[in-house]
Amino acid sequence: MERNGGEVSGKGSAKLSWIAAVSGLSERGAAYARKELIRSGWISPDTGSMQWKLNRHGAYFSINLGWTPEGLLGKGRDFAARCADKPPSFAPPNKYRKTPYGSKNQKTCCSGVSIETRKRERTKVPATWNNVQHEDLFQLSRCESLYWQAVERSIVEHSENSALNFFAAAIRARSIKRGHPCRVFVSIIKRGLWSHISCDQEDKARRALFRIRETNPDFLRQPGGEGNMVAA
Repeated sequence: MERNGGEVSGKGSAKLSWIAAVSGLSERGAAYARKELIRSGWISPDTGSMQWKLNRHGAYFSINLGWTPEGLLGKGRDFAARCADKPPSFAPPNKYRKTPYGSKNQKTCCSGVSIETRKRERTKVPATWNNVQHEDLFQLSRCESLYWQAVERSIVEHSENSALNFFAAAIRARSIKRGHPCRVFVSIIKRGLWSHISCDQEDKARRALFRIRETNPDFLRQPGGEGNMVAA
């Protein structure tokens, strides 16, 4: 809006961090949205601003107030296809429920209790934010419990974007080859290190959430949902 006269011009500057904070998106998501808007012709790219201006005020944009969605169809861009009416069925359960022969000779730790037994005992203990376990990153119900604990402690603010980032952080921690996955996961959540999550890991989390919510619509939306093992 112009200072003199109050006329709407559709021109001005905006920082990416401010747009992300207002919209509730990550800075990576806001940058992707800006790229799509520029490609569709709704806003013009900033080609003349100096670096000091970008750091202080953000990029300069000019909004095309006469833009219509029909311009996208004129360029030959297709919309995403509709979801299938009948989703693919899950694999049938194994009809042979006998214990495999190889599981009879499990290695034991120094106390004489098998490693598999110790894992089963840990999963019986409820997930707690003060002591995140390796199993919490792989089991949906435990991961969801940690999310609501983080919301109650005001570590994260509940939103769809926070749920996606939380789930993506678990996938990021599971993929590390060096270090402790649980410490990496807690550090990303507490310090808000969302930039450490790759686009591929965020997309994997988004696809996994879509699959989970086909059978459990309230997952990471309302506390108390059921969960199975993560198949991401």
